[in-house]
Amino acid sequence: MSIRRYGLSWAEGTDDAAIERGMIRSGGRWTDEKGEWGEGLEQHFKNYWSALWPDDAQTRWTDLILKEVLGTQYISLVAGASAWKSGTIARIALMDWSCFPECTTVMFSSTTMTDLRNRIFGEVSKLWKTASERYAWFPGHYIDSKCVITFEDVAESLSRDIRNSMVGVPCKSSTGKFMGLGSFAGRKNRRVWCIGDEMQFCERSILDAQNNLISNGPNLLPGIIRDKDSPEFGKPVRGYKAIFIGNTNPTRPDNPLHLVSEPEGGWGSIKEDGKTKVWDCRKLQDYPIKCRCINLDSLDSPNADYPIDKPRWIHLAGPHMMAKYTEGSESYYSQGRGIFKFGLAAFKIITKEICDQFHAFDPLLWSQHGTTKIGMLDAAYGSVGGDRCALGWLEFGECVDLKTRILLHPYWNVPIIARNDMTPEEQIAMYTKDKMEEAGVPPENFFFDGRGSLAMAIARVWSARVNSIEFGGRPTERIVEGEFVDLPDGTRRPKKAVEHYSKFVSELWWSWRYVIEADQMRGLTLEIVLDASPREWQKVGGGKIEIETKVKMKKRTGVSPDWADMLVTGIEGARRRGFVIAKLANPKTEEANWDWWQRKAAEARSARRGHTLKLTT
Repeated sequence: MSIRRYGLSWAEGTDDAAIERGMIRSGGRWTDEKGEWGEGLEQHFKNYWSALWPDDAQTRWTDLILKEVLGTQYISLVAGASAWKSGTIARIALMDWSCFPECTTVMFSSTTMTDLRNRIFGEVSKLWKTASERYAWFPGHYIDSKCVITFEDVAESLSRDIRNSMVGVPCKSSTGKFMGLGSFAGRKNRRVWCIGDEMQFCERSILDAQNNLISNGPNLLPGIIRDKDSPEFGKPVRGYKAIFIGNTNPTRPDNPLHLVSEPEGGWGSIKEDGKTKVWDCRKLQDYPIKCRCINLDSLDSPNADYPIDKPRWIHLAGPHMMAKYTEGSESYYSQGRGIFKFGLAAFKIITKEICDQFHAFDPLLWSQHGTTKIGMLDAAYGSVGGDRCALGWLEFGECVDLKTRILLHPYWNVPIIARNDMTPEEQIAMYTKDKMEEAGVPPENFFFDGRGSLAMAIARVWSARVNSIEFGGRPTERIVEGEFVDLPDGTRRPKKAVEHYSKFVSELWWSWRYVIEADQMRGLTLEIVLDASPREWQKVGGGKIEIETKVKMKKRTGVSPDWADMLVTGIEGARRRGFVIAKLANPKTEEANWDWWQRKAAEARSARRGHTLKLTT
């Protein structure tokens, strides 16, 4: 006996998911001589979603994304962390592919293969596995090593060439070189998707592929050609769709996600009212891209409809997640709320404006007195997609205007390759020795942040007199500029670094800021400033200052501050060899000696007593 659903007859035993799939294949509506049947594409996608993954939540955000994706060829989806943006697109694309797997290509791109596996393609593979276990007919064959789900059951060696598949495409090589979508730009099929995840970290060249991919057709929508006079009668409708996903990244305002998302009326036309928005974007010059931007504001999350301590969806962004971001910081807007906000500097330590103001990019002239050379290294070990191994040197001394300054000299990214005869530590040690001896830096004036095995390698190859600095250690007893501690007797003394910062690395970075503001930094490069400027600070327990970790900064901006960490290592080395930051020096010494302060405080108390009226009887 057949099943009646949506005014149509279905074979006995047809499950709910197969019925919804059939309705999507027909374009969401079925028309015959008796009338029109069906609830439209949007509703059938939602029904199909519920049938495939009944435990998954659907919210007004997922409904909005589905509606806009179906209606537009180019979409930019911008939101903060945990907004379900990648997961929602993964579900929509997988559902669409499963309806026409014999003629559909879905390309998922991200920065690296690791990011693909951890993010959007990892989500796709998990969803596919769940659906295929629930329904034996659900199409696809998963090839884990290639980040591919194929329609045909082909050999793994052929997976790179197959057309009817969902495939993960890393845009960076294992060495970190940006490749874009060059090898996939010419991909042709009846139905093609191009989905870019983490677009805020990509280069503009990733957009070049759109000039070729757009030839696959107009906005991609499910459906069968019903025109009996057409030579393609009965075949799926041709089309192409592109979706760009990511967080805002004010650190790189010219990143591809920002470019494709700019409103037709400019950024000033978008009100900051805490509401989720959708707008038409400007067409990009020299590209066929004209997006419709979906901007999910976490202040307007579906969780905002519930008490902050009792969100309905604990893993979905909302007011309950925003407490971990400092309001007004770049992280607050990019990761917390997920909205576009530019010109943020309140929680930055190093900015180009400060460097310009205090002439940090300028050259200098030394006086006739000698200078001291300092070597510096922020070590990394050549892992795939890893950080730079930053090596350089600086010198400090008296300038012709009698002011003591630091001058930055050349720096290098230490080349590290896989070798059976030499460890990464030994390669770093040999390169360091050669460069420092060439610059005239003695080993006792060389400072580095690196693991213990590196110290042993440098000791063997060069000298044991080098100095290791522990970034995560305890701050020093040095004074902090402009900060004071109230004493029980009503007096105050300058605050110590250990009382002001949570970790030594925070003290190191603020010391660099003080060097610049004291007009004692010269020869700084824009590369290093741009490396450092995204890093933010916040207050933690006890009101102490803590800078953003490298891991968090890299996740938020795609930038690792390796050059900057190298320089703060060198500045600390200079301080240990006699360099004094003018803003932090008291009349005697930079170290913790408060006799002069207590003496002045006693004089002030005596003066007040001498001018105080006394009552007599």
